[in-house]
Amino acid sequence: ATAHNAAPTGGPGTRPLFATNVQNGKSAVYFDQIEDGLEAPISQLASLTASSVIWVGKTFNTSSNQQVLQAVEKSGGSYTVLNEAQLYISGSNKFVIGFASASAVSNVPVDTGWHIHTMLFDGTQSGNTNRLKYRVDGVERQLTYTGNVSSSTSPLTNGMLFGTDASLNNDFLGYMGEVLVYTKTLSGSQLTDTENYLFTKWNTIPASPTPTPTATPSPTPS
Repeated sequence: ATAHNAAPTGGPGTRPLFATNVQNGKSAVYFDQIEDGLEAPISQLASLTASSVIWVGKTFNTSSNQQVLQAVEKSGGSYTVLNEAQLYISGSNKFVIGFASASAVSNVPVDTGWHIHTMLFDGTQSGNTNRLKYRVDGVERQLTYTGNVSSSTSPLTNGMLFGTDASLNNDFLGYMGEVLVYTKTLSGSQLTDTENYLFTKWNTIPASPTPTPTATPSPTPS
């Protein structure tokens, strides 16, 4: 009803593929790194003071620049980078995130496993570390920031790209299982409940592993 449908950025020959039974019996969209991005109109990303974006997926290539997702301004048939919500794989084998005019390199190395990536933006806070946080598999990760995270996103943001960037280059190679976009900062039980739901659904690393029980010694008779 809100028309947030993702459409191919290329022609019929470069569309991503719908693959079935790829992880925990679930289907996912497969991107082959050959001009097969998707675009979705999401005008609600404009002028936000808070947002959360969660991506579930995996890559097959750990050594090349790949855009997982990127919020943009679309005008006609072209896209403009606004330094808004984005998740990017750098050629230096690190995940890079962005939000509200700033970017940050994480300490998370890229591998070929399935993971849950969570970006949390809260422009009502002070300082980069409080305004932009990044979690992988339920664990907050260290970030090295470039620029200052603004108090709100750009008023020009009207869409999001998946599997490619605004130049329609740096394409993604891998599976996208799910993307959740919120116009609020998830916190507390909202955050853990959402991540735990995704851990179970996609059978990835659990947020809180069940501890190994400690054996209880039998008493020695006197």
